[in-house]
Amino acid sequence: MALDVDKIAQVGLSILNEVGLDGLSTRRLAAEMNVKGPALYKHFRSKADLLDYMATAMLRTTFADLDPTVHWTDWLRDLAAASRAGIRQYRDGARLLLASSPAGPLRSQLIPSLAHPLMAAGFEEHSARRALATLASFVVGWMLNEQNEGTRNMMGDELRSVQGAFDEGVETIVAGLVFRRTLASYPVGSAST
Repeated sequence: MALDVDKIAQVGLSILNEVGLDGLSTRRLAAEMNVKGPALYKHFRSKADLLDYMATAMLRTTFADLDPTVHWTDWLRDLAAASRAGIRQYRDGARLLLASSPAGPLRSQLIPSLAHPLMAAGFEEHSARRALATLASFVVGWMLNEQNEGTRNMMGDELRSVQGAFDEGVETIVAGLVFRRTLASYPVGSAST
């Protein structure tokens, strides 16, 4: 099997689903791909580098079908829902995101593309990035709790009914951004009636 970073990342994600983040090793990945461990290091400097590419592959798939032409508030809702769904596809998906820094072109292209609908709606770039960071922190934090084995064991079937609570959290963030955007539209010192 010819090795390339995308194939290695996909096999890594498959192993992640089988054994979780703690069980994922470059040794196991190399064995799964029928190569010796050093062959992987021609493509990745370290396990951390591998995790970066795995997170990149996960996010690329997660955001592929989003429509950036919808209203910015719907964009944030769609982004949150897609993020949650994408993370749920992988055992320890939230932990993978926390353990990594999405790599290369995805990082340089993804953030601006995710911020574009907000900037088109009048947010300054730094405000759009902060809004995205807030939403991402909420979603990943939520998913850390949802994917935690202790939480799953404690809550059982109740965990399946948390969609409404997740949506409410997203709505709180969106409402806060709508409010801040409304305040920003009034010049300093003006009063609204």
